[in-house]
Amino acid sequence: MLNAVDESLLIALRQGKHFKANPGDPQDLLAAKGIEVEPVEVQASARRLHADGMAELVRDDERPGRPFLRITDSGMAYADWLIADRRKKTVGERIKDVPRSDWMAFVALLVSIVALFKPD
Repeated sequence: MLNAVDESLLIALRQGKHFKANPGDPQDLLAAKGIEVEPVEVQASARRLHADGMAELVRDDERPGRPFLRITDSGMAYADWLIADRRKKTVGERIKDVPRSDWMAFVALLVSIVALFKPD
């Protein structure tokens, strides 16, 4: 199960276009998104994403303590789902979500109001 930092890092990897040939630094990716996290938590998040198969760890010889992350296909799919799930619904989508019975009740209310003010 991924926590909020893991999900934010996965989304940052996906939106940062860090695909198979272009690994990204987890600390830098989160900082670019305005998310301030301790380096220890970033490393733990990177290990969790790796353990869940969402990303691959790529070692950097210049910085042995800070690995790069490369998003996997399953990580891309889950990140896409997260992005779609977090997106705010449009007005049209909200209207489509109103149940049919509520629309029928609304129309009945309008008919009643028209009948109430109809001259005899």
